[in-house]
Amino acid sequence: MDALVSTRLAERLEREASLNGAIAAELERQFESAGIALAPVPDVEMPADFVAWCDGIGLPSLPARPAAVALYLMSKSGDMLEQAKAISQVHRARGLSDPTAGAPVATVIYSRSDVKPPRSWSKERWGAFYELPFELQDYLIKRDAQVTAELRRAQSRAAIPKAEINNEIAKH
Repeated sequence: MDALVSTRLAERLEREASLNGAIAAELERQFESAGIALAPVPDVEMPADFVAWCDGIGLPSLPARPAAVALYLMSKSGDMLEQAKAISQVHRARGLSDPTAGAPVATVIYSRSDVKPPRSWSKERWGAFYELPFELQDYLIKRDAQVTAELRRAQSRAAIPKAEINNEIAKH
C-alpha cells in the first residue's frame, strides 16, 4: 500500500512539475510576443539541509508544502528567515507556488522572534498581522518605523516656531 501511495505521489508531482513548466513556457512566450521583458530567474539551489530533512521524513522538498516548511523551521535554530527566503526563491524561480507565503511559516518565524506588529495596529488585529507572509510583515514594520520617525521630525520642526511664538508672547 505504501509503495502504491508513493508511486502515485511521485507521478502526481511529476505531472505537476511538467504542467508548471508548460505554463511557465507559455507565459514567457506571451510576454515576449507582447514585448514585455521578464526579470531574470535567479539561479538558486534548495538548501541541502532542507532537502535532507524532507527525505528523512518522506516529504517532497520540491514542491514543498507550507506545513512541511513550518515544521522544518521549527526544528532549526538560528536565522530562520534566511532559510525561508531560500526555499521561497527556489519555488518562485521554478514557477511553483511559494510555500512560505502564508500563515504557517510566518507564524513560526515570528513566534521565535521578538518582533511585534507595528504600533499603528490595534491589539485586536495582531492575529491578522501574524498571518501575513513574513516579507509583508517585515515591510509593514519597517514602513511603520519610517512613518513614525517622519512624524516625530515634523512634530519637532513644528515645536520650534511654537516655542518662538511663546517666547515673544512672554516678552510682552
